[in-house]
Amino acid sequence: MNIVVKPEIIRGLRKNKPIPVEAIAKKLEISVDEYNDLETNGKELDQKTAQKLAFMYGRNWTVFLLNEAPAKPNYDEDHRTVTNQKTGLGYKTYEALEEADYLIDFIVNISDETENKIPIFTTKLSPKEMAEAFRRETGLSVEKQPDFKSTSEAIKYWIIKLSKLDINVSSYQLGEDDGIRAFSLYRKSKGIIVLNTDETDNGKIFSLMHELCHILLRNTGVCDLNRSVIESYCNQFASEMLIPTSLFEEFLERYEVSADNADETAIKIARRLRVSRLAVLTRLLNAKIISPRLYDTLSAEEYKKFNSLRQAKKARQEKSRASNKPAMINPYVVNKARIGNLFLGELFNAYHSGKITPFEAGKYLGFKPDKINKFNEWATSNGD
Repeated sequence: MNIVVKPEIIRGLRKNKPIPVEAIAKKLEISVDEYNDLETNGKELDQKTAQKLAFMYGRNWTVFLLNEAPAKPNYDEDHRTVTNQKTGLGYKTYEALEEADYLIDFIVNISDETENKIPIFTTKLSPKEMAEAFRRETGLSVEKQPDFKSTSEAIKYWIIKLSKLDINVSSYQLGEDDGIRAFSLYRKSKGIIVLNTDETDNGKIFSLMHELCHILLRNTGVCDLNRSVIESYCNQFASEMLIPTSLFEEFLERYEVSADNADETAIKIARRLRVSRLAVLTRLLNAKIISPRLYDTLSAEEYKKFNSLRQAKKARQEKSRASNKPAMINPYVVNKARIGNLFLGELFNAYHSGKITPFEAGKYLGFKPDKINKFNEWATSNGD
């Protein structure tokens, strides 16, 4: 059976989810010119090709039977760079954004929670004041915060604490070329923070605190940590949460920090607090202990090191693909990270109580109904 792909439908789908033309053409195994002709004049496609095209937009082939393209989900204000605003986000990032959007809406609808546990603040407070107020309101005092043995332990600590506020944390592989480190969404009394699986642990924990700030301000969306006013504010909040001023001043005195020993001291403080060296250097810059010139030099070294690690990881992945040895991926691990511990628990509870059908549960859990109980058993025995 052939499907008539109307040009207005395909144009509307790509307007809502602007996947690069080159990526679509490659997936369909056609030229860019052939794809452009499809958007201009439409065409009959066989059902398999139509389904492949619709799937890239998260739709069924029946979308091409509509008279107009379905509306784009109503995402909150985002903070993309000028480049991203011009070109749109990559396919993987949009997939993650759309899936997270549907997931949080579904969780809100099935939740019995009536109390909003997430505090709300405004930028009338300084980032430092907001971090201190958040700690007071939630009982997360600096004194009670444990000395973390690793950055991954620190991430787990904060994920558990945020879940008590009904803020879920999940992980996706976001678009490699988007520059998107994380994003967040807020609905009624629920929040979700999505971290990039390709980030380092230090990068993840900073993004976690940065996105927490967006949720507390009720200003969520896609975030690439650019230098807009709100992004700068959230960066400062994250820095204060991870390197509280009281501890920072204590370290400055203990290590007698100066421009001469700033680099080695930044490494010591970073290890002690399980944060990035760059985060500490930023605090030293703001405290006027190091000059902007020295900061640029040291931060350039840090970015160079990060890019080397990223390139090495990419080379290993390409080598693995070239060897034709498929990577062993545990679907339980992937789906648990994709959904997040808090929302995963809510989905299982709703399924077992009969609040949602097996079909609905399977749709969001990522498994067929007959596999849900096994996933539940695995998730319970592998809880963090």
